[in-house]
This record gives sequence, structure tokens and C-alpha cells, in this order.
Amino acid sequence: MIVGVVIVIFSTSSSTFILTRDAKQQDIAMHIANSKMAQLRENGYAALPVDGPFADPLLSTLPLGSASTSISVLNAKTKRVDVIVGWKRGAMPRSVTLTTLMTETGGL
Repeated sequence: MIVGVVIVIFSTSSSTFILTRDAKQQDIAMHIANSKMAQLRENGYAALPVDGPFADPLLSTLPLGSASTSISVLNAKTKRVDVIVGWKRGAMPRSVTLTTLMTETGGL
């Protein structure tokens, strides 16, 4: 009986640790994406970069962390901006993506 209780407690604490770690990694990824999106908005439409990776010091805290932007032209005055931050949890890829539209006269 005692062994069964110990196993249940161990299983519960292991699951809690995994959920806490996953939430922390997602929080870090969201922070990276939010910071980049704020920078892009601040710089404005004319200064939007081309697609590609970007660096952030917090990426090193994510397992196999990566970050990139994707800029798509929707029409002559509007661009879609995606900020993607990815990492791996074991063999499972994880990511967060923030998307906004920016126009020559401001963001939407």
C-alpha cells in the first residue's frame, strides 16, 4: 500500500515538473516573439526586414531554440508580419507565432 502511494506521488510530481517546464519554455518563447514584434512595430513599415532568422539572448534558454520573421506583401500598402519562435521538447517541435498587419500609415 505504501509503495503504491509513493508511486502515485512520484508520478504526480513528475507530471507537474514537465508541465511547469513546458509552461516556462512557452513563456520565454512568447517573450522573445513579443519583444521582436514590438521592435518591428516601433521601426515602422518602411524598415520591415526581409524574411529570415533573428537573434535573441533568451533563445539559448530554449532547447534548440530558433527565431525568424516572415514578411508577406498583401497589397501595395499592407504587409503581413509573422514572428515565429521554435524549440524542441524531446523529439517534439514546439513553436509560438505572433501575426500582425502593418500598413504604410500604421499597424492594424
